[in-house]
Amino acid sequence: MNYNLEKRGQQNCKCRLLSVSSNQYNLNGEGLTFPDAQEILFTNIRNVELGQGQINVTLQAINKLLERSLPLHYNLTVESGNPIKDASKELSMTWRGSDKEFDVSWDGIFSSQHPLRFEVSAGTAQGGSDIVQWQETLSTRVTFRLPDSITSMSRLKVYMIVRAIAAGGGYTDITGIIILPA
Repeated sequence: MNYNLEKRGQQNCKCRLLSVSSNQYNLNGEGLTFPDAQEILFTNIRNVELGQGQINVTLQAINKLLERSLPLHYNLTVESGNPIKDASKELSMTWRGSDKEFDVSWDGIFSSQHPLRFEVSAGTAQGGSDIVQWQETLSTRVTFRLPDSITSMSRLKVYMIVRAIAAGGGYTDITGIIILPA
């Protein structure tokens, strides 16, 4: 972040957090102070209860003459929970032998107030990933091929795991198995 206050010695920074629930935190106080020549790339703010949801953040640099930069505005989402899984639903897995491809869908299985991302793994052993390892997607379906290294497909058991990951990093898994025909 370049505030164009370097010539007069940027000395501290003002931070304001405003949550959707109208809780406002002004972290003014003495501010964050640092030497003139020091470049600040990040800071840690601790012991602030933000709650869940969207938070609007405003940052301003303040120099020794108390001149302020233009405010920088950021939005962040605070979410500490795991995605919710509908236990009544299962993975939809289809094998297309002519193409050696799997179609896997988990539409409607996971839910969250915020967008989810997913990791998909598949292997020939439970918990294995010799077919697909941690394929990331924002979609609720994926298609992948059986690798050429797997030559015997008759009655092959393929174990799949889909991990739904929330904005805050919490996750929930669902597993499935498909047995290929003889």
